[in-house]
Amino acid sequence: MGQPSDAKGRPGSRLRRISSAGICLLLATASVAQFNEARRVGAWASQFEREFSVDLRWPWAKAAGEEPVGDLAADIVVEAALRDTPENVPEEGLSPNLRQAWQRTLSRRHEELQTARELILAAIATRPGWAYHKFLLANVVLAAAESPGDADRFRQRQLAAESLRQAARSAPGLDAIWAALGELYAREWEAFSAGVHQEALQVWRRAFLDSGVVSREFMAVVAILGRGPATDLIPDAATPLREAARRFSQAGDLEGTALTATRIPEAQRKDRASRIQHIEESDRFGDIEGLRAACLAWASAHPAGEFDDRAGRAQDARVLELWPGDTNGSWPRDPRANLVRYFLNGRNSDVKVSALVRAVASLSEVPDAVRARVKLLGGDWKGAEEIANKAENLDPLEWTSYFVELSRFHLGRGNAGEARKALERFAEGQEECDLLLARREIARALQEKPLLEAAQEDLNQKWRLFDPQNAWSAMGTLSVCVDPERVGNQTLSVSFASESPAIVSYGADGGRSGTLVVGKSAAASIPLRGFSGLRTFEIQTVIGGPARVSGTAIQSKS
Repeated sequence: MGQPSDAKGRPGSRLRRISSAGICLLLATASVAQFNEARRVGAWASQFEREFSVDLRWPWAKAAGEEPVGDLAADIVVEAALRDTPENVPEEGLSPNLRQAWQRTLSRRHEELQTARELILAAIATRPGWAYHKFLLANVVLAAAESPGDADRFRQRQLAAESLRQAARSAPGLDAIWAALGELYAREWEAFSAGVHQEALQVWRRAFLDSGVVSREFMAVVAILGRGPATDLIPDAATPLREAARRFSQAGDLEGTALTATRIPEAQRKDRASRIQHIEESDRFGDIEGLRAACLAWASAHPAGEFDDRAGRAQDARVLELWPGDTNGSWPRDPRANLVRYFLNGRNSDVKVSALVRAVASLSEVPDAVRARVKLLGGDWKGAEEIANKAENLDPLEWTSYFVELSRFHLGRGNAGEARKALERFAEGQEECDLLLARREIARALQEKPLLEAAQEDLNQKWRLFDPQNAWSAMGTLSVCVDPERVGNQTLSVSFASESPAIVSYGADGGRSGTLVVGKSAAASIPLRGFSGLRTFEIQTVIGGPARVSGTAIQSKS
């Protein structure tokens, strides 16, 4: 008897249909079984929630009842169980009923964790590929190992590590898994084999992307591997590097502080370059929402003046130039205001005027002096004067820069008489450094020798009376009247001292020009060439210390 065939004489068609139907039946049966198992796990999660009063003590855990599948409901109640520790009991506001619920649960802590373990194992059986189940299992195992009822602590660590490794393989992008595994290896190093020790290096490299892990476990890894090898595991990212430097500083390790501190600026520059590229791409593709988000992210990660050099200023200027102007903000709160302030503080030539104009036009509550200065920079001196004439209070702190710039605007157009009138309108504060420099320029242009000599003598007098050693404020600032015709190759030299390793940043007018690692002592030199007028130099201890200024001098470079 031959093989069955279809109407066209093809053999096996009927067998294939029967086979396909059988497979479908098997899959349907398996699907029903899985559905029933998921329902069972969901019912178990609800029972667990009631048994250990999870919903009463953690109201957010009531969301478990809204989950469409039981194993995800199990995740929620097991997460709540992991938080059931004495440290998490609210100190105030507990009703008698809630206080009793906490006492009951804490007295059954070991039983709760054992039940949670069985529940999450059932969830894993329902959805074996779900990494978060395995992550929770590891946490439950570790928590149970700390409770008095579990004697085999060593074995529990092994089981937890294996569960975390499986979770990491299933979801390599989930940071929490790597953090937990890295912390486990650091705390229980002796419990693992040489093979695991080798694997731990890659785990730590990944886990140290989280600065919290660096804070908690980095020094333990230093004790295991040594300073250099442990530091090599810190990724080229500023936040974890800063945390490692902080931990070295707290340990009094100057060499370790320096080892990490020297990598921070490079990491910051790499991140800046990457973010600028993203901003440029968003602009090129016309993605306005993406561009706005990228600019906001830049401002959050990299404050204005983070690198007060040509490259850093060019990047800050580019961000302000590309920042979409279709969204209004307020001067006190919008990050664009920080960029505008930074460039108006002696860096007008480093940014396109159109970028300043657009930013100011998009902001409310902009001070009149700022609006006037930006209009003047754009060549609209009449519009700037209109704002100045309407201003109710010409506070010297706010308006000196405007009137100096107005006088130089007229001077640049060959109108020294108008330049003088601009300063004469602003009688108050005539001995301020920038006003004296402007008066000297005007006197020189008008060839008025007595006035030129008087302005020069006033500047010389300021220089003679200046005592850099005692001029620092309590906030770490030093104001210097810089005469560009005098400073030449002079530098501001600042010496520091610190009882513990410290990282100090220094710069001028809201910008950072460098950082310095301070042990018992260290010194920084800031060239004065390129500065003009009243400049404010700032120092700040950013890690460790605190560092203090032990000496200040203005010196000529040989």
